[in-house]
Amino acid sequence: MKLSRCTLEIDQDANGARHYHTPIGRLPSVTTILRATSDLSNLNAWRNRVGASHAARVSVQARERGVAFHEEMAAYFKGGCPETGGSVYLESVRPFLKRVGDVALVEGAVWHPSGFAGCVDCVAWVDGVPSIIDWKTSSTPKRDQWVTEQHLQVAAYRAAVEARYEVEIQRSFVVFALDEADAQVFETIDPDEEWAEFLERFELFKRL
Repeated sequence: MKLSRCTLEIDQDANGARHYHTPIGRLPSVTTILRATSDLSNLNAWRNRVGASHAARVSVQARERGVAFHEEMAAYFKGGCPETGGSVYLESVRPFLKRVGDVALVEGAVWHPSGFAGCVDCVAWVDGVPSIIDWKTSSTPKRDQWVTEQHLQVAAYRAAVEARYEVEIQRSFVVFALDEADAQVFETIDPDEEWAEFLERFELFKRL
């Protein structure tokens, strides 16, 4: 099964908040909603500790690294990337890619009737069932408790994909590609609970 890929116009304000221009209106992105409603105390403490200029430099590098990796994964699924070679991040996710079968959608814009939108990295069959995959990069391994925001993100994408395409997504994965190790694969254990929590955050966002 292939899902028709959609691209949408996006605008971004001075604070980095992004909105998608969808068939049902101008909608905030999933990442904008989560960023605006997250607890930033640890992030702010880190910025104060390392200094604003260093923190900004690290953030830019992480963003550029993430964009490059997403482009590489899109090329991989379109058949433009060889079976060997590639960045350290592609090599990191190769063990997980052995579990990936048919790919239905890559880098496709989605939206939900409740009023949010985003771009889903990948919809594919993982271990034989339709799944959402969200690709990340990291210079260091993650702990389970550090991935809560990402699980909310994929829960929102799952709901949007199901609403837009009328398909059932059975599993959701957040995959962190690492510099010098196999990727960490975090599966959402209770997607319905994560979806309910995302909706709570969305309601909070609308009151800001």
